[in-house]
Amino acid sequence: MNLKPIKRLIVVGTVASAVVSAAKRKLESEALKSAYLLPEYFTVTAHTGCNDTEANTLESIEAGINSGADIIEFDLLDDSNGTLILSHDFEEGKQCPTFEEALKFVKEHSDTVKMNIDLKRNHISYAADEIIRSLGMTDRCFFTGVDEKDVPLIASTSSIPYYVNVHPSFKDRNSEDYWIETASKVNALGGIGVNCSFKSISKKGVEICKKNSLLVSVFTPDSETELDFTLTLSPDNITTRNPNFILSQRRFK
Repeated sequence: MNLKPIKRLIVVGTVASAVVSAAKRKLESEALKSAYLLPEYFTVTAHTGCNDTEANTLESIEAGINSGADIIEFDLLDDSNGTLILSHDFEEGKQCPTFEEALKFVKEHSDTVKMNIDLKRNHISYAADEIIRSLGMTDRCFFTGVDEKDVPLIASTSSIPYYVNVHPSFKDRNSEDYWIETASKVNALGGIGVNCSFKSISKKGVEICKKNSLLVSVFTPDSETELDFTLTLSPDNITTRNPNFILSQRRFK
């Protein structure tokens, strides 16, 4: 029996299915943006530990990539030997993926997904920059976890883009003066945008930052109620442990 025609049909069918799926995802994405008045280049970031995986593991990275998220996030610090590892807090004896292993894993599993690297110590920016450059991934990485006090060191030791954390009080979150001053400060600090808790940001804050050419990244709404609220703010990015809630078809109105 000649199996070639059958194999050819299987291949053609698989390709066709992939094309249809890609087209469907594009239509769903446009529907989501339209429903919530989201920016054209709105992105979803899969926070480390997404979809019930252990945080700062290769399993978590893989889950983020497989979810269809545009960006994956993980924490970065150095161990007692100076090796950069994926971890929120250093624990002696705990086995953690190295930063280099994580980047190589991403490179092997995706050609497009970007990385939100949450710096837990600002002095590691130089070493992180070197590893990123050595793997040719400068266009796929950016730093978060950067407070105003961290900027001078990070800016002088790395060329990787960074968001600046902002921490508005409950009173300030709706203050036009606060957001105008904040946007001016972040621009002066060289940040590409602001990184803010969804509990502290406001529609006014998002609008003022965007008018000042800053991206707005919001973290970390995880429940359906939190995500639904955050989507109405129209940020440029949402970082969540529940990316499927935004990415799945049931979120499109």
